[in-house]
Amino acid sequence: MRIPLVLVSLVTLGAKLPDPPPSVAHVDVTRAAGTHHVVLSEVRSWKNKALDPNVDAHRLQPSTELQPALVSGAGTVVWFVGHDLGHLQQPGDTFRTWSLLLQVDGEEARALWYEDHKEIPRTFATGSGTVTADGHPRVVTVTLALTDAEYADPVTVKALIHRP
Repeated sequence: MRIPLVLVSLVTLGAKLPDPPPSVAHVDVTRAAGTHHVVLSEVRSWKNKALDPNVDAHRLQPSTELQPALVSGAGTVVWFVGHDLGHLQQPGDTFRTWSLLLQVDGEEARALWYEDHKEIPRTFATGSGTVTADGHPRVVTVTLALTDAEYADPVTVKALIHRP
């Protein structure tokens, strides 16, 4: 019995999965209105950097594509991005993109959490927290107490970060 060449080619192409991201974060964000769950993937990291402590350095940029405002520092900054898996409200709606900029220095963390529609970034929250080992050498738990930059509402972020 002969197997058609086309079938063999499709099976070979279909078996290749893309490389995993450097890390993945399962994030629970709690506000007064409730809890939001999102999965984020690492898109970039910087060593010997820190987040600019002024939230306006991140928010007031001439671009609709927010770029992290970083300064020299002793830690590592990791940028995680993910899309909301919920339903869109109207045809033509933009998927909500969530970002977590996480500055880690040992067991201490600082963070900027924001929603970015790739239009005008909004829903900024900044603060700090802790990084703890999770029993596996490639998994950590990050717990952050943030404050909304515009309304001063408390925002709690808990992330389980996996590195391959």
